[in-house]
Amino acid sequence: MRSVVCMLMLCGLALGPGAWAADADDQPVAAANVATDVADAPAADPEAEARRSREISAALEQFENSVATLEGEQGPFDPSLIEVLLDYARYQGELGQHAAAADLFERALAITRISHGLRSSEQVLVLQGLIDAHMAAGNWALADDRAHLAFFLQKRLHAADSPEYVAALLQYGRFKQQVFGGNQLGRSALASIRDIEELQKLYSDVLFPSARDIAAAGGQPPRILDSRERFELLHARAVTEFQLAQFAMHSVPLGLDRPVERYISEFVCRDVVGQNGQVAQQCGTVRRENPAYRDWEMQRQMHSDRIRYAVSSLDESVRAAQTVLEENPALLLGENAVAATRMQDLQAMQQRAERDYRRRRMDW
Repeated sequence: MRSVVCMLMLCGLALGPGAWAADADDQPVAAANVATDVADAPAADPEAEARRSREISAALEQFENSVATLEGEQGPFDPSLIEVLLDYARYQGELGQHAAAADLFERALAITRISHGLRSSEQVLVLQGLIDAHMAAGNWALADDRAHLAFFLQKRLHAADSPEYVAALLQYGRFKQQVFGGNQLGRSALASIRDIEELQKLYSDVLFPSARDIAAAGGQPPRILDSRERFELLHARAVTEFQLAQFAMHSVPLGLDRPVERYISEFVCRDVVGQNGQVAQQCGTVRRENPAYRDWEMQRQMHSDRIRYAVSSLDESVRAAQTVLEENPALLLGENAVAATRMQDLQAMQQRAERDYRRRRMDW
């Protein structure tokens, strides 16, 4: 508790990142500016800081007492603890104690699963706070694990064409894109791109349900997505397709990084029976097809088809998203105006992918 209070008391002395110059020659000027800013800054109010410290200490003590009281009266897994633990976790997050907040969220999640069942909807709210806490604490592996659990629950709780499932899928996709963009899990490029391929399929399943999906849903026709849902899904799908195209164009599979000659020359000797019945050996150089060439050519064609499919899928998604905006101009107004910016981003991705594709075709 003391470390929390001390940290809050010292945070007023922290300097912003803009206080330091990037160039070594500018450091004296930057130092002078910092000194001037510190000198001109209003003096801290010791009484206000002490009062704030006492308030934090009192709040933490009150949370601890509330948890201890409920545990003593109701037991360590009573549902009444969930709300208190959630409030306590959010308060710790406000103080910047994200690891402590994550521990409290984890405990609330365990009680929720015991009290309401392993597939209960009550877990979703707890998981959302837990994921944010793990991310803020830099525990991306734990955040990824809990994001998978949250999406798994949403898949079991809601139909694949429901607004709730669409919202959950988009939220899950944003998280996975954040993990992929910064390689937060420290995984290989191939392992990360597998997640992007999975996302692309999940978006496609909602946008273009197959006959098998409809049959699995009891034969009922899927709900017609509203224009905003369709645009958001098409945008998310196009982003994954751009990433897949870039990966395919800029990562040559092992064995394709060097050409294989179609024909090879070999020095061959063979036994030949002469007219007199004597066996003589004849040697010479023969030219024949390289047995490794056909395999190499097949792999090269598969890789080329993969690039072509990713680029054409991106083009399809971008055109479909543009059609949605043209048919629903309301998406470009008010709070939905961000759709215009997203459309511009998609068009820029499309142009870049097509340019890179033309260059790759020249190489091949």
